[in-house]
Amino acid sequence: MDHLLVKQQVLQRYQFPSLKDGEMESDQNSDFIATLIKAFEDDGNFKYSEFDKFPLEIIIDYIRRTHRLYLNKSLQEIEQSIALLNDAYSIGHPLLEMLNEFFLDYKTELVLHVKEGRSAVVALHSLFE
Repeated sequence: MDHLLVKQQVLQRYQFPSLKDGEMESDQNSDFIATLIKAFEDDGNFKYSEFDKFPLEIIIDYIRRTHRLYLNKSLQEIEQSIALLNDAYSIGHPLLEMLNEFFLDYKTELVLHVKEGRSAVVALHSLFE
């Protein structure tokens, strides 16, 4: 997988203060992000136990950021692309009807998943407090 694309996919969840050339952020979040990038680039040799060293809060934060990204950006971009396709083709085009139906099902499932995830996160927090 393209390293730059993977890095962009992971980093779009985070906002970093601008760093001067050559400076590196050396905190636990940076280590977590580097581990995420390795996991996304997995060629079958990545050991997911590498995530064991990170506090649960960092992992939960990543999940929350991912859910926000999907709901507030990715879904909207997909919906906009489908709207452009609908405008470009005749009403009732069979492939567009299938695409619209698929997207509605996907969106419904994703929103449900995020709601369930929020409940799980609340439960996890209560266990560790």
